[in-house]
Amino acid sequence: MLPRFVVVVVLALACSQGARAQAGRWFTTAAVLKELFPTSERVSFVTVDGAALAGQGIPGGAKQHHVYVAWTGAHLDGYAVVDDERGQHEPISFAVQIDAALAVQRVEVMAYREAYGAEIRAARYRKQFVGKTQRDLEPAAVAVDAISGATLSCQSTVIVVRRALALAALAKTIATNLPPSVGAAP
Repeated sequence: MLPRFVVVVVLALACSQGARAQAGRWFTTAAVLKELFPTSERVSFVTVDGAALAGQGIPGGAKQHHVYVAWTGAHLDGYAVVDDERGQHEPISFAVQIDAALAVQRVEVMAYREAYGAEIRAARYRKQFVGKTQRDLEPAAVAVDAISGATLSCQSTVIVVRRALALAALAKTIATNLPPSVGAAP
């Protein structure tokens, strides 16, 4: 018979391995762009200075961001932002697809590295962002259902979607002035 301490350690390791099995990576940037824009002829990007977001009260925007812009001919199909936001211990990687009218089309969790809160990967949670605009996600107007036990992951999702919408709005002013072939996506 094993000493009680050994049994507890083995059980703890087994539980942590099970929780870690939930964590994972589902998309690379290239793969998520193909998934988000399957019929677009090309996807380019514009670099947006996130410092412009400081006045909007959106956290984490102070760095340079790539905003991917999808084109078919001269028609703008939409935007995508690939971004990380903090989780409990590790960053969560997201991709947010935004249409030409600046409304959310889709939210994907590209990589989730936490032991808890992975429920944000569920389609029913992510779908509540579809159709949301910047105005819908202003701090006083946010109407998003959170998941019990995944509070921080839910907050991170709202932050990254707000930031993506703001970045796409900034990119729209740049992208409409550029030819569609500028900045090939990875």
